[in-house]
Amino acid sequence: MNPDLIERIKELGMTVSVQPKCVISEFTYWSAIERLGNKRARWLYPLRTLIKSGIRVIGGSDCPMEPLSPLVAIQAAVERQYFPEEQITPKEALQMYTIDAAVASCEQENKGSIKKGKLADVTVLSGDPLATSTSEIGKIEVKMTLVDGETVFQKSG
Repeated sequence: MNPDLIERIKELGMTVSVQPKCVISEFTYWSAIERLGNKRARWLYPLRTLIKSGIRVIGGSDCPMEPLSPLVAIQAAVERQYFPEEQITPKEALQMYTIDAAVASCEQENKGSIKKGKLADVTVLSGDPLATSTSEIGKIEVKMTLVDGETVFQKSG
């Protein structure tokens, strides 16, 4: 990635919003290497490069093109097969969808982490994405969702 571009993004305090699940689609279904060439395709979704450079990166789903589940997208980001040097850790991927997303939307005082005084927006999962095999992260299920302390979803069983 062009170092001048990275410096300009940092200088402007910009946040980069990506859809990590699209990495798989871009390289498999769309054939990014064939269409763009190896040199340009290398810089599709340069998550490791951006994060290492100190640029805030947030994640989304690009639904309905891709599945809505952030856990599927997190798995795609940490298990990236094309240009694996751009893989990120599960912790970095979770941060994209929580703390960094709250900062990007100027809601870090109320959202993004669990702290006294913040909204009680919580998702309860069937497993810990930080302790689960990376190949299984996308299979973790949402068991319960609370918004402002109220249960809005609960999976039975």
